[in-house]
Amino acid sequence: NYRTVGIYAGALGYGYNTEWLDSRGLTAPTCWADLVKPEFKGEVQI
Repeated sequence: NYRTVGIYAGALGYGYNTEWLDSRGLTAPTCWADLVKPEFKGEVQI
C-alpha cells in the first residue's frame, strides 16, 4: 500500500492595479475571499 501527502512550501499572493480600482470606484481586495465578489467577476486572471 502506498500513501501520499501533498506538500507545498512557497508564497502565494496577488497584485492589483490601483488606477483600475480607482477608475471604477472599487476598494482593493484585502483577502482571497474578496476576489470572488461580483465587482471582480471576469477580472481575476491566473
